[in-house]
Amino acid sequence: MNNSDIIKALAKGINPITGELISNDDLLSDPTIIRALYSAVESMKSGNIDHSSSNNLTSTSTTREDNNIKKVLPKNHRKSWDSNSIDELVYKFKNGSTASELAKYFERTLFSINGVLLKESLIDQDDLPAPPSPEKKREINIKLGRPQNHGIPWDPQSLDELIKKFKNGSTIAELSKYYDRSVGSIRSSLSKNIVLSKSQDIKNKYSNLPRNHGKPWSGSLKEELFDKFRGGSSIPELAKYFERTEGSIGSTLFDKGLINKDQYEDSYSYSGQKKSTFIQNNKDTVNVTSKTSNQENEIKADISESNDHYDPDFPFKI
Repeated sequence: MNNSDIIKALAKGINPITGELISNDDLLSDPTIIRALYSAVESMKSGNIDHSSSNNLTSTSTTREDNNIKKVLPKNHRKSWDSNSIDELVYKFKNGSTASELAKYFERTLFSINGVLLKESLIDQDDLPAPPSPEKKREINIKLGRPQNHGIPWDPQSLDELIKKFKNGSTIAELSKYYDRSVGSIRSSLSKNIVLSKSQDIKNKYSNLPRNHGKPWSGSLKEELFDKFRGGSSIPELAKYFERTEGSIGSTLFDKGLINKDQYEDSYSYSGQKKSTFIQNNKDTVNVTSKTSNQENEIKADISESNDHYDPDFPFKI
C-alpha cells in the first residue's frame, strides 16, 4: 500500500492497517480533517500535471464560482464531481448525513446531491423529492431574476402559437418578451420544431423508426421528459409520447442520473432488438434512398420559397 492509498483510506474513514471503520469519535472523523486528507490525495494525483493547464482550469473554475455567486446559486453549481468528492459524499451519507446537509457542505444544489446518490445506488427513484410545480418554478425564477417561465416545459398550444408567430414575422426578442422566456429558450424551441431538416422525418418513416429518432433534444423537451418520468411514466410510455426509441429515452434519463446502468442497458437492448428485427424483415426493400432523396429535394424547395417569413436574426441556416 503506497502513501496515496493510505491517505485515501483514512479519508474514507477506514484504518489502512486493519481495514476497520474508524470510530466517529476519532479525530480523523472530523470534517475538517477529512477534507484536508482528500485535498492531500488530490494534490498527490495532480503532482505531474502541466502547471499552465492547471492554471487555466483553476481560472475557469473561479469564473464559474463567481458567476454562481452572482446568480445566488451554490458556489459549486454545475462543476464536475471528482472521484474524491464522490467518495467523501458516499462516506458521509453512509454515516448519517442527510442530502440537505450534504448540499450545504459541498456547496451544491440538492438536485446535484441526489443525482450522485442515485448513480451510486444509495437511494432509489422513489426517494427523490417531487419536482417543483410550475408555480413554484416561477416563484424561484422571479427571485433569481430570471424570465418567469424559465425551465417550464412548453404546452403544445403555446408551442404551436410560438411557431405561427415566428413564421408570421415576430422576432426572437419579441417572442422572448411575449412568452417571458430567455432568448436561448426561444431559439432552442424554434430550432427543435422548425429548423431541423424534414428529411429526417422521411428517413425515419421509410426505416419504420419513430418520427423523432435521431433528432437532438431541446432543453424544454428534456425538462418535460424528466418531469414525466419523475411523475411515474414508464420508458415505453415516454418513447411513445415523444416519438423516440426506448434506447433514446433510456440514454437521456441515464445521462441525467435518473436511472441506473442496468435500467439503461435494458431499454437500449430492447430498442436495438426491435430495430434489428425490422432490418431483418426488410432486406428486400429497394429504392428507399432514391425516394428519400427526391422527398428531400422537394422539401428544400418548399423551405427555400418560404424563407422570407423567417427572422433574419435567427442563427440557424434552414
